[in-house]
Amino acid sequence: MLLQGASDLSSFFNKHISEISTYSRTPLLKSMNRNEIILYLKQTISFNGDYAKFTIGLPSSYYYNTAGGNKYKGGMQTVDNTKRNAELMSLKKRDYWQRTIGKNKKIQQIAYVSKKISDPIVALSVSAGKNIKGEWDLGVENYTQDEVGHLTKTYNTMSETLLKKTKDLTDSSNQLQDIIQNIPGIVFQLILKANNT
Repeated sequence: MLLQGASDLSSFFNKHISEISTYSRTPLLKSMNRNEIILYLKQTISFNGDYAKFTIGLPSSYYYNTAGGNKYKGGMQTVDNTKRNAELMSLKKRDYWQRTIGKNKKIQQIAYVSKKISDPIVALSVSAGKNIKGEWDLGVENYTQDEVGHLTKTYNTMSETLLKKTKDLTDSSNQLQDIIQNIPGIVFQLILKANNT
């Protein structure tokens, strides 16, 4: 089950990285015409259904996305998108901006997996670490019906099964321990019964 989940996840990543790479090579996206790009990406979200939003990071580290922005700042994301003098939000400290733009001196096309995908993977990893230590963490939250959701569901089932088997093994071990600790009493009782007959 877990192997199938990993295979599904790999296919999911490859499909979306390929799609994003294709989008990034279109003349429209290369033009950096904000209004046309936003319209195109919103249509892509409607048509595809796999994406919640697209973020377009600029070399300045400021950005805009398909979820909206500050109309007073040309649609860029700000601390408060309703205020004219709001401070622009920056991606400079974000891992994905550093990898795709900030440290990308050769201007290579780089695809980066977003939090929609990485957050559940991190949650699975943290949960697995706890389970390994015996701090059973069951029920990683699953909000999606895609490959990541399938992997999460499979992981949760596996964790519950492992916990049950671990508890069963612990119970059996405890019963065996009780029997071993009571052997002298059992032997004594057997000897007494043998002597009384």
